[in-house]
Amino acid sequence: MDSSEKDAQWLALVLASITDGVLATDKRGNVVLLNRAAEKLVGLGARRANGAPLREILHLEDPATGKSHRIPTARALQSSRSAAEFPRSICTASSGGRALVDAVFLPIRGPRGRVDGVVAMIRDVSKLAEKERVAQDIQRIEAIGSMAASIAKEFGDYLGTISGHAFSIVDNLLPNTRAHDDATKILETTSYASGLTKRLTSIATAGSAGEKPKVAPVALDRIVTDAVDILEGGFAQQGVSFKVRGCDTAPLAMADEQQLLDCMINLFINAADAMPNGGVITVDSSRKMISREDYVVVRVRDNGRGMSRQVLDRAFEPFFSTNKTGRSVGLGLTVVQNSVQSWGGFVKARSQPNRGSSFRVFMKKAKAARSRKKTPRSGGETLLIVDHREHDRNQAQDILRGAGYRVHAAESAEQCLQLFEKHAKEIRVSIIDAFIPGEAGKILLEKITELDPTAQIVMTSGFSRDYIRGYLERGAWDFVQKPLEPEQLLGSVRRALSKRSTMLEKSATG
Repeated sequence: MDSSEKDAQWLALVLASITDGVLATDKRGNVVLLNRAAEKLVGLGARRANGAPLREILHLEDPATGKSHRIPTARALQSSRSAAEFPRSICTASSGGRALVDAVFLPIRGPRGRVDGVVAMIRDVSKLAEKERVAQDIQRIEAIGSMAASIAKEFGDYLGTISGHAFSIVDNLLPNTRAHDDATKILETTSYASGLTKRLTSIATAGSAGEKPKVAPVALDRIVTDAVDILEGGFAQQGVSFKVRGCDTAPLAMADEQQLLDCMINLFINAADAMPNGGVITVDSSRKMISREDYVVVRVRDNGRGMSRQVLDRAFEPFFSTNKTGRSVGLGLTVVQNSVQSWGGFVKARSQPNRGSSFRVFMKKAKAARSRKKTPRSGGETLLIVDHREHDRNQAQDILRGAGYRVHAAESAEQCLQLFEKHAKEIRVSIIDAFIPGEAGKILLEKITELDPTAQIVMTSGFSRDYIRGYLERGAWDFVQKPLEPEQLLGSVRRALSKRSTMLEKSATG
């Protein structure tokens, strides 16, 4: 093997080792050399590319305008006496593949300085650009998270002040007056608004790199029920309904409870947006073993318009949205993915145009199992529940009836008094929401105690104990904050029954 052959082999090895695409032309602009990286970028092998005009096999365009760049010739580089650069351009291969590249064209100068050809250096910067985009998105999300935290704090402070004053107004106005009803509506609105504050806080937590989620065993069915309860009223007006199955038997999952609620809300809103003409959101759960790790899976499906592969690939991308109404900033699914990943889980999505979408949230199964100990059975005492919210009323009935109590339920103060008058000798404890419409709370309680001086009351509210302390002037009355927890509610009822028994014993011995 002579020296020229050795030089040619050495040059081939050098070119093959270069990860950037390298193409060289003669002075007429025809390709005389290209390496493997260049073959991949242009979509042609050396046999087909050699001898072809560079302008015919290398296609570059400006991603902002879509206009093609003019590939420089040897003559153009001779006259300009400088390199031609096309940073962050789209290189389209003959096979249709596209890559984001930085391209530089340099003149090949002969012994007398004359340009005898062009060498093109093409670097694929797709991964680098993606890293830069992700870093920018993280900065933007953190900025939004910081802003959300600030807004949540201020909003919460103002909300507390409004609630406190509204509570005082309700106490000092005559019931069944317009002013009293308006003040009661203010209290109800602030209760719902507190949910918005929690959502802002959840977004702030998901968007903050330094904020650690509070990961603990969570009951999936309770979170799904709360999310459905929050949204189903508004969704019903859009013709969107829910079908939930299997979540009540799902094992506990490792998650941040508030973030999981926010994730469910975001997934439900995303599903509803995909069904502008109405439809059904189906929620179910399952278990799946992946790499010896046991996962709890909750799936949210819709029968909406679905997504193309291109849209699906960008579904979790920050600030990407196909919603043309301007209501979405494209962060909902990003928050879902970031939150779930911070718990050690992940999210998968499937979709086809006109065939709906499916999002599956994988969460590690908690080592702690659902409590299997039986709830202490009651002696069959009769209780009265008063709550104008159907979901809360039904939830309380299920808890108490499951523990063996007999339950009467009322949705208004007037209905409460009718039931109490009818069953006064049977009812042992009344569980009353602090802000039922109609009769003022304190007057209702006074009438109940007039009918039965030994009556025991358990107050419930979405507000804190401090907000309803005006109703708790009698030490015998207890308080349970919503959302209702079975153990807390049943514990309060048992204490109330015990206090009633003590009062009756003292009365009998006195």
